[in-house]
Amino acid sequence: MKSIIEKTGLFGSIKGKLILYFLLLFLVPMIFLSLLAYQSERSALRDRIKGNLASMADIQKGRIQAWLSERRSDAGFIAGNRDIAKNLVELKSLES
Repeated sequence: MKSIIEKTGLFGSIKGKLILYFLLLFLVPMIFLSLLAYQSERSALRDRIKGNLASMADIQKGRIQAWLSERRSDAGFIAGNRDIAKNLVELKSLES
């Protein structure tokens, strides 16, 4: 059984060999360059995503710190308020 290539004799002729060589000459470097470009873009995209995540983490960190600062301020206000302390003493005496 002869293959299609052998039956047609395409690569036996000069025309067929030239086509094969030109395909190899252009396709192999094109595939290689495509793989390099893919790897480069993949790395750049990964770096961009890491940068965005770090940025978002910093924003969230600031929000959490602001929230904690507000809660500390609230606690300081409550601790320093004499009326609240007086009411807590009264509540405690009622529970006993």
